[in-house]
This record gives sequence, structure tokens and C-alpha cells, in this order.
Amino acid sequence: MRVIACALQCEAQAFIDFYKMKSVTNHTFKVFQKDDITLVISGIGKLNMAAACAYVYAKYDEPISSWLNIGICGADNKALGEVYLANKIHDPSSTLTWYPPLIINSDIPGCELITTDHPTNHYSNNNIYDMEASGFYSTCIKFTTAELVTCLKVVSDNAQHPTNNIDKNLVLDLMKKSFDKCIAYFDQQADLLKQYQLEKQFPNHYSELVSKYRFTKTQQHQLKRALECLKEQTIDSALKSSTFSNSKQVLLHLNHLRSKHKVSL
Repeated sequence: MRVIACALQCEAQAFIDFYKMKSVTNHTFKVFQKDDITLVISGIGKLNMAAACAYVYAKYDEPISSWLNIGICGADNKALGEVYLANKIHDPSSTLTWYPPLIINSDIPGCELITTDHPTNHYSNNNIYDMEASGFYSTCIKFTTAELVTCLKVVSDNAQHPTNNIDKNLVLDLMKKSFDKCIAYFDQQADLLKQYQLEKQFPNHYSELVSKYRFTKTQQHQLKRALECLKEQTIDSALKSSTFSNSKQVLLHLNHLRSKHKVSL
């Protein structure tokens, strides 16, 4: 699953139109989908963004997924419409800081991103400012590998054009103008996601056991972890010499073996 998270409809509209996405829910949060792409609109603020991402994860439960926060930002001396990747995210109200690992080879420049609780025209240094990134990043790195969680920001206000000049039409126009860069990065992120999915393919015997016994979603994750931690010959011997009535017995037996054998990491 590939997720785009935006605070506002006007930030998201170009992507909804390009992918011809359909609305799948309009309560709690607006969610749109097309194939493996999901887009959620959170509303303004880091708490709304964190809740929206948690909602999508709980709804679709994809352990290996990519997450991209796309939206507007403010800056002091950066031109309107310029696009930046957050290589550092700082939240002054919590004093927490994150350093996203940007391993995708992109020509979009990196920049420190400050997440504020309220709109601001007080810019410092060479940073960019938003109201969602810290909520997005701190939440989504719990769902997947940090390399697949990124914030991509488009400058909408600066020292010459403060926040009171921002309206829906300006945001729509800026997002359209920066669209090619954003889509190119999103495509690169898709390639990276495929690499991680291949590396995290299900271990031997997983499909066999899941098809034979009724595992819940939680049990499926437990089964995958147990199989990954045991050596192949140990699993083969255990499955040949044992009979199970249900999924719980399978997990109990595999976890018993894990406690007896040295874990393979």
C-alpha cells in the first residue's frame, strides 16, 4: 500500500485527479483510493494528521507500506512553489527532533522542517515551517521502516507573501506547478517499497500454515515472526512430527521451539 497524507483537499486535489481516485469514506476522515494508492485528508494540525494516519493503518493493516506527507509550508527567503524534502523535523512544543533517512536519489533539496502548533510568519534561518509533519512522521515510523516515511513540502508563503495571502486557489495552483516533481518522487518511493517488500517476503511454510489453519491478523504477524526466528531444519522437523488442531497450537509449538533453540537473526 502507498499512502499520501494531506491536511487539505486543495493540497490533495491534483493527485486525486491524476490517479482518478474514488472516495471510499467521507466520515472520520476523507479517504480516496485507486489500486494500491490510498490518500487521506486529515485537516490542519499535527494531532489531526497523526489520527488520520493511524486510522488508515488500522483500516488497511499493511505492515510494509510507504507514507508520503505532501503539503504547503512557509519559509523566509524561498520562492513560492519551490519543493523541499524534510531531512530534519523539529517540534518546538515537544522539543522532539527526527532525522528522516532520505535514501532515494532525488534532485529535490533537503531542508529542516519546523512543525508549529499555530500558523506563523516568524521564520528563522533557512528552515521551512508547517503544522503537520511531526504528527505524521512520529506516527508513521511505527507502521513501516523509516526509509519509507517522507515529508514533501511546497512553499506557499514567505517574507514577501505572508500566510494571510494564502487561499484555496493559490494552493491549487502551487500544487499543480510542483506536481511533476512530487509525482516523480512518489514513483521513486514506489520502487523503494517494492525492494523492501521483496526483502520481507513471507518465510517458508507461512502460506502453507495460513491456508491450513484459521489465523487472525494478529496471529499471522506472530506466525511470520516465529518462522523468521527459527532455522529451516527445525521448522521442517516440527511440522513433520506434530499434528495441530488449530492456529493457537501451531503458535504455541513454534514459540516453544524458539525458547529452546538459539534465535536466528
